[in-house]
Amino acid sequence: MNTTGSNPQGSGRQAFQPDTTELESGVSKITETYTMLEQILTETLPGMAWRGGPKALYALSPLLVLDIAIQVERDKERFRYFHGNQNPSPDKVGGIIIYWIAKRRPIIFLENKTARINENESYLNEILAIYTGINRVISETRTNPTDEELADVIKLLNLGPVLQDWLYTLAYRNYSSDDMALALKLLFQSV
Repeated sequence: MNTTGSNPQGSGRQAFQPDTTELESGVSKITETYTMLEQILTETLPGMAWRGGPKALYALSPLLVLDIAIQVERDKERFRYFHGNQNPSPDKVGGIIIYWIAKRRPIIFLENKTARINENESYLNEILAIYTGINRVISETRTNPTDEELADVIKLLNLGPVLQDWLYTLAYRNYSSDDMALALKLLFQSV
């Protein structure tokens, strides 16, 4: 971690400057991130018309995925620097991922569909954010998650009001990655 320079507030603490080697290694994961997001999209939202198909209506923007990967790695680096923790919890990383996917909205519409958009389509980016965050927590906390464990989490999310409130919050309310980390922690404690 590079801590050269001074803090503009004059507190005596060195200004945060991300280590570019760490960022470069994080950015090298972009292809993997992009592939993972596309896989989550096709598994989570089957039947939707994704890029490449004859009736493609949506696509995953590679530039926005790149930006998300960079922002996630910067936030993880910032967390390590300020908290002295080299390994943020899976809930925290999942919260950061949810935050940036919901803010950057990497699913783009390939045509103007404002007149005939349905509720599921209006929340595509939020659904991707939640399922990607959950996927991250599961992959980091459970070595071989059983189908029952995954089904329990999905069952919780399929309780209409819980998922709808979460989607609405991501789409229209202010929140932080800490809020999303807490939501993930509570979700997994209830399973």
